[in-house]
Amino acid sequence: MELTSLITNFVLLAIFGAIAYVVLKGLGIVGTKKPAIAEITERGTRRVKAIREHVLICEPSGAGKTALINYLATSEWRETVSSLEGTKATFNVSAKISQGETNNEPVSKTLKLKYVDVPGHTHFIEEMLDAAEAASAIILLVDARDQVSISQSVEYLYELLNTCRTVFEEKLPILIVGNKQDLSNAKKATTLEVDLEKEMDELKRVRVATMDEDQEYQGYIESLKGSFEFKNLSDFVQIGEASIKEGNVDEITQFIVKRHLK
Repeated sequence: MELTSLITNFVLLAIFGAIAYVVLKGLGIVGTKKPAIAEITERGTRRVKAIREHVLICEPSGAGKTALINYLATSEWRETVSSLEGTKATFNVSAKISQGETNNEPVSKTLKLKYVDVPGHTHFIEEMLDAAEAASAIILLVDARDQVSISQSVEYLYELLNTCRTVFEEKLPILIVGNKQDLSNAKKATTLEVDLEKEMDELKRVRVATMDEDQEYQGYIESLKGSFEFKNLSDFVQIGEASIKEGNVDEITQFIVKRHLK
């Protein structure tokens, strides 16, 4: 009789335990894998807790993103075509880094990091912003000889600085790279900076004029009283040059390595 009672009690406990687990799982308290990015509210008004685990590489189509990924992974340049698919990869990147003002001899450093690239088309902006929120650094490639590429890159930068609150508030390092410096008509970094500032002011004028009056959150660029100037963002945004075709990517590799040294 006692044995029967014990078995009955054990069965009842097992049933109640199973029911409790189902209820708690339905509420998301147990049995749920925590996401890398915890979203609290809508983009622009949310605070994001993210695991910063990759370098994001983005571009207007044709600026050299795929060629850069290939070069960083293999140290070789190859012809590429535009793709509508993003990629994720992990590989080593090396750079010679100065050890300070008292030591003029650069030291080679190598880091193994994850890289994410987003297709270079404006309808992938949301994917770019999602990737940016979990990025440790951002590289924005520009075709330095093409005014259309320069104009389109401003749209990417606008979204990163204005819409993606995480990028601006946490000052995620951004390197804007004027690629294709091997071509005679490519603009140097100083000229590119001026062009980008002019394009940003024009885009800001259009966006602010069409902004919803009920919009609760105003991003960095929308809230600017004066002109957009990179000197106000110099602590986390910089402009460099590269020729991926000729293997001139030192500014890129140094940017990546410096920002990930412990």
